[in-house]
Amino acid sequence: MKLYFRHYCLTFIFSFIFLKNFSQIPGFINRQATSIAGRQILDPNGDGYSSFNNTGFTSDDVGTSEIAYKVVRSYSIEPYGDLRRGPDRNFTDFVPDAGDDGFYYYFNGTQVLYRFRLGSIMPGSKGYSVMLDTDGKFGATGANADPNYLPATTGTNGNPGFEIEIVLETNFRIAIYNVDGTSSPTLVKSYSNWQEMSQVSIAATNDNGDPDFFMDFYIPFSDLQAAPFNLTADSPIRFTSTTVMSPQAAIGGPKSDIYGVNDDLYPNTNKAYEDFIDGQPPFTLNDLSGPGAMCTAAPTVNSPISTGVVNISGTWVKSSLLSAASTADITVYKNGVFAGSVLNVASGVPWSVNSLTIANGDTITAKAQASGESMCQASNAVVASSCNSTNMSSIVGAAFICNTSRRGFSGTRVSNASVKIYVMAAGGVPTLYATDGVPVSPSGFNITYTDATHWEYNGANNSGGPDPCSGGQMIFLMAIIFLQTQK
Repeated sequence: MKLYFRHYCLTFIFSFIFLKNFSQIPGFINRQATSIAGRQILDPNGDGYSSFNNTGFTSDDVGTSEIAYKVVRSYSIEPYGDLRRGPDRNFTDFVPDAGDDGFYYYFNGTQVLYRFRLGSIMPGSKGYSVMLDTDGKFGATGANADPNYLPATTGTNGNPGFEIEIVLETNFRIAIYNVDGTSSPTLVKSYSNWQEMSQVSIAATNDNGDPDFFMDFYIPFSDLQAAPFNLTADSPIRFTSTTVMSPQAAIGGPKSDIYGVNDDLYPNTNKAYEDFIDGQPPFTLNDLSGPGAMCTAAPTVNSPISTGVVNISGTWVKSSLLSAASTADITVYKNGVFAGSVLNVASGVPWSVNSLTIANGDTITAKAQASGESMCQASNAVVASSCNSTNMSSIVGAAFICNTSRRGFSGTRVSNASVKIYVMAAGGVPTLYATDGVPVSPSGFNITYTDATHWEYNGANNSGGPDPCSGGQMIFLMAIIFLQTQK
C-alpha cells in the first residue's frame, strides 16, 4: 500500500510538471475562443496552437504561424517601454519581433483578423485598437491634408485623419466606431460576445525574460462594407494600432502605446500618427503582401513658376521615422508626365531640375524616392502662369469707366502695361472677355490704347460687339469686371 501511494504521488508530480511545460510552449493557445465558430476562424486546424502545428514555434512565429498573418511594418523600431500610460513591458506594451514589428492582420475573404504582440496579458479591462484611414487624406498640412483634421490639445482628444476605429475592449465587447472628423467616436456595431471572437496564445519572443503573447481577434468584413463605411476589398486603406488603458477607443481615450513609433519622441499624439500613416503606402485587403516599403516623404515645389524654358526648384526633408534614408532622387512631373529628375538630393538641401519647357497652365508636381523606399507621396501642385509676381505690374493707377454712349468702356493703366478684361457670371469663374492682340471668345474683340497710360474697349468700333456696360446689365456687370495689368 505504501509503495502504491509513492507511485501515485510520483505520477501526480510528473503529470503536473508535464502540464506546466506543455502550457508554456510557444504557440500554445492559453485562452481559446469560446465558440466553435470563433475557434474555426482563429485556430482553423483545431489543435489548440497558433503555430503551424502542435509542435509550437521554434523561433520564427511569423513565418510558421498557422494563419498567414501579414506584417504591418513599423518602418522604425517598436521599442520596449515607450508608453504614454501604463506599466512598461506589460499588457499594453507592443513588443517587437526580429524585424522590429509587432502588429499583423489577415483577410480570409469574409473576416478581417488582427494580431497584437504584447509584453504580457492580464484579466483587466483594456482597449486594443485598429485605426483606419480610408480617404487618403491625413494630417493638417501638405498636398493630402485632411479637411477633418482635429488637433490634439489634451492627452486624449484630436484626430489626425482616421475614419474608422475597431477596438477589442476586453471584458466588454468588440466595437466598430465611426471616428471621421471627431474626437468622440460614434458606435456603429458591437459584439458583446468578445471572447467568442478572440484568443490569446504564447509568442516565441521573450521580452524582459518572460514570454510575450499574441492577442488575436476578428470582425466580419461585412461590417466595413455596410454604411457608413462602404469599403470593398479593393478600397485603398492605411492603418495602425494603439493600446488603450481602458476599454474604449483610442480616439478620445487614454492611449498607452502607439504602434510603429517611439512614443517618447512624440509629445504630440497627432504627429506620431501623421509620421506613421504618411510613411505607409496605401494598400487593399486583397493585396497579397500587405503594406509595402515605406513611402519617401514628399518634396515641396517652389512657386510661382513662369512659362518658357525655366528651372523647377524646391526642397525635400526626410521623414522623422527612424529608418528613413537621408538622400533621395527627385522626379518632376508636368501635367502628370515625367519631365525630369535630379539624383541623390540630401535632406534639407534645395534641389533644381533645369531647362524645362513650361507653358501657361501646366501643372507641376514632384515625388521623391530613397533607396529601399516607395515613391507614393506627391508634392504640392503649382500651376505655371505667364502672369505672376515676376512680371505683374502694380495695379495702382489702373481703373475703368463705362462709356455707354459708345457702347464700351475705358480707363487708365500703368505706363505701357497690357490690359485684360474678365467677366464672371454669378457663381461662376472669371472668363477672359477682351484683350489686345488676337481676338478672344466670347466677345471676339480687342482693347486699344489711346496713349501710354490709357486704354479703351469700344463696342461700336468692334463691329457692334457685346457691351457689358450697356442697358440694364451695367450695374451688375460693373461689380464683376476685372482688370489685369501685365508688363
